[in-house]
Amino acid sequence: MKLWNKIHLSVNGALAFTLTIAGTTSARGQSPAAVPAPSGQAINLNLGQTVQESLRVSFDVEQANRNAALSAQRVNETVAGSRPSIVGTASASRFDAATRIPFGSGQPVEVLPDHLETATLTAAYRLDFLGQVRAATDQARLQALTDRILVNQVSNVRALNAKTSYYATLRADHQVQVAEAALRNAQVQRDTAKK
Repeated sequence: MKLWNKIHLSVNGALAFTLTIAGTTSARGQSPAAVPAPSGQAINLNLGQTVQESLRVSFDVEQANRNAALSAQRVNETVAGSRPSIVGTASASRFDAATRIPFGSGQPVEVLPDHLETATLTAAYRLDFLGQVRAATDQARLQALTDRILVNQVSNVRALNAKTSYYATLRADHQVQVAEAALRNAQVQRDTAKK
């Protein structure tokens, strides 16, 4: 007789996956956990795989990673503000034929053909006399560091929760096995007493 115990691990109330403990034992003497596969069959997971699966489906870890990536981009943007910049512009105006402009009844004015070209190239380097760019860069770097630490903290909490659930399920499975053995023992004693 196989008993199946199920534990639902909630991921911020939005997603969930089921750890199923079978009555079988692995080579290390622990029952492997299983996550339902898309085809409906259960896949056996050990403790490490259970933690990886928990981290993979965790919305908190995903959000923390996204915030860390955004902070890294902000660092790049603030560092780019202190780098030299080169800006170029160009314009051209050309009048192909002479233009005649009449003024009332008087003689018309003739504008000669004109060709005008301008090009501007500007190189600029922002001088940080008051330290504002450096302060913004330092603040962005500290925020990025904070977000990376938060990713580690959220991942560690999620891994701890997965391990706790895994071991609680193993403990419950072993308690069921002990209860089944006690039941069989009591049935054997009852049968022996009836003889």
